Amino acid sequence: MGDFMKRLILASAIGMAAFAAAPSQAADIVTDCVLLGIDDIVPNAEKCVGYYDKNVLKASAGDFAKQEEVDALKLLGLGDGTLGVIKVLEKLDNSGNFVRPLNGLTYIGVHYGAGNGPVANNGGVTAFYRFNAGANLDAISFQNGSVSGVALYATGAAVPEPAAWALMLGGFGLLGASMRRRQRTTVTFA
Repeated sequence: MGDFMKRLILASAIGMAAFAAAPSQAADIVTDCVLLGIDDIVPNAEKCVGYYDKNVLKASAGDFAKQEEVDALKLLGLGDGTLGVIKVLEKLDNSGNFVRPLNGLTYIGVHYGAGNGPVANNGGVTAFYRFNAGANLDAISFQNGSVSGVALYATGAAVPEPAAWALMLGGFGLLGASMRRRQRTTVTFA
């Protein structure tokens, strides 16, 4: 009976491994945008991943990015490919006018509809970009038409103004001065 149990356990382990090892379905790339897509947006991208077949921007603003989005962003250097880590900060319909200011390294996804996009494809294409937004950029522009969706995934923190820095440093100085200047108390016993 020991030999039968070993075979049964081995067979069930192999069966479970076959189901557990099913790969996720990645989106098909129509044309590689590594060289072609760098100047699709202004400011120009540092890196581009795509053009994926059809619309890959599935998550709504405030939701976690879907697996296809996470996989593409990992290729750009954002995240490690784990679901439930990257959130969509903003989702725009057909413009590049963001509510929050963009600062430093910024990661976006753009879906170009079937119209006059960068690559002719029935159903459009989606590309993901990493670019340096500089400081407090509120809009980007597109070199191609038919933009039908833009998703913002990450951007740097805003740089405070010099006056805010001066106030903060002054506050720390006053706090330090008040800590050094303690009133001395003498304890007397009766």
